[in-house]
Amino acid sequence: MRILYVPRADASHIFGGDTVLYGQLSRALIASGVELICVPVDELEEHNVADSLFLTQIYQIDTAEKAAGWAKQRNIPLFISPLFEEGLRL
Repeated sequence: MRILYVPRADASHIFGGDTVLYGQLSRALIASGVELICVPVDELEEHNVADSLFLTQIYQIDTAEKAAGWAKQRNIPLFISPLFEEGLRL
């Protein structure tokens, strides 16, 4: 199984609970044989094969909407962590 993880745009230099979640989750999934790939939203077009897409900290609406649209166009299941923005409509 191949899962693409789309972090928030500033995750590489501003760390928070979502980056801790990703670190713990990635270790567990990789140990289970899952291929987990961290992909910035602007690089999603380069990755056309995935079994699912995972988002965290979707308060950055632009990132969340781009990633959700990418997944929807390809009929790829989208998983979102409970860290969310109440006003987001996907």
